[in-house]
Amino acid sequence: MNAPLPGRQHPADQGQLRLRLVARTCAVALHDYGIRAILAPSYADIFHNNCFNNGMLPIRLPGDVIEQLFKEVRANEGYTLTVDLPRRR
Repeated sequence: MNAPLPGRQHPADQGQLRLRLVARTCAVALHDYGIRAILAPSYADIFHNNCFNNGMLPIRLPGDVIEQLFKEVRANEGYTLTVDLPRRR
């Protein structure tokens, strides 16, 4: 196995760094856009943690609940859903 040269990162470490940077950048961009809560059935650990670090609440809901919410949005123009951020609900 080839060891990295002194002072250089191993390629696998560079990939992890890029993944962390993308997850952080995505969370920051969503926050900057005004999004404060995200509903999804699952999240990558890095993105999940970055949501909290950037003031967003990542809410995990079963896939069928997410699908029902999409149906409600499509069927009802102006549909709104309120998330109580201080109480995290």
